[in-house]
Amino acid sequence: MGTAVGLEAPYALLSSAISMIGGHGAAGSYGSTFESLGYSAAMGVGAAAATFGLISGVLVGGPLGRRLIVKYDLKPEEHQANYDDIKSVNAAGKEPSPLWTSSRTWSSSSCAWPWAPWCPAGSAS
Repeated sequence: MGTAVGLEAPYALLSSAISMIGGHGAAGSYGSTFESLGYSAAMGVGAAAATFGLISGVLVGGPLGRRLIVKYDLKPEEHQANYDDIKSVNAAGKEPSPLWTSSRTWSSSSCAWPWAPWCPAGSAS
């Protein structure tokens, strides 16, 4: 593909398999190696491609996963536990720390993304 669009091999690798599979760490590692071989923009290309992959994966993967779950009516199997709150997950049975409860409180009265399927109608903040 890199040859088709006119990219040199190191830049083509950094903007595809290396950064999309290995993420920022692999892109940085290979980028520094390619820079030492004379490809001055290798670190920038790798970081940009890894960031693009991360963001596009989140933007496509979340809605696609939800759509497939709804379409095929997927539910946990009988033997899988269904935890409704943090207290039931905590094996020790202790109360969660105040930091956990204050930073992870969900309020259905405000939602930053009114178009999102998890936001109740009219709950935009």
